[in-house]
Amino acid sequence: MPRFSSFHFAVPAAIAAIVACSGSDEGGNTVRRPPSSGTGTGSTPGLETGGSTFEPPPPPPTGGGGTGPGFNLPPPSGGPGGVGICNELRIDPTPVVPTVVLLVDNSSSMFEPREMLWDPLYATLMDPATGVVKQLENKVRFGFASFKGSASPHAEDDPACADIKSVPAALENHGAIDAVYRDLGDDWMPGLKWETPTGHA
Repeated sequence: MPRFSSFHFAVPAAIAAIVACSGSDEGGNTVRRPPSSGTGTGSTPGLETGGSTFEPPPPPPTGGGGTGPGFNLPPPSGGPGGVGICNELRIDPTPVVPTVVLLVDNSSSMFEPREMLWDPLYATLMDPATGVVKQLENKVRFGFASFKGSASPHAEDDPACADIKSVPAALENHGAIDAVYRDLGDDWMPGLKWETPTGHA
């Protein structure tokens, strides 16, 4: 019986494998399928068409931690100009009317000398043209209080030790304050001694 070596069987098997893995396109070019993934050297498999090779585009990123972008953020919305807003706070400012009480020392030392102490202070606060109270009386609640020692002796802890004149705070209060403030200046006479009961004030 004739004996056949393994080479005679290997050649037809290789030819059959090549025929099964190749075909022809409509133009007669031979198209070969690329080898399956995992068996090559890691390069991107290509398709050989005649004398050239077609390389398919790489797959999109999957977000698995590679060097490319892992995910796409949706475009921001909700804010002006496309800027995203996390929290929104609306503030409507409301003017606050302050209350200021003018506390004036009415002791005799404020009149010594009067033209350097009492009169400049009074003009700064109460002058109808330039005074602070007149200019701001429609924006600020002004009140007034003055203090001086009593003309008769009293103990230090006696409330009567201090002679206090006051005007309640209010808007448009220049006229009421000026009437009391002006009279205090008119009451002083040279030689009078009024103490300064600051603790009671």
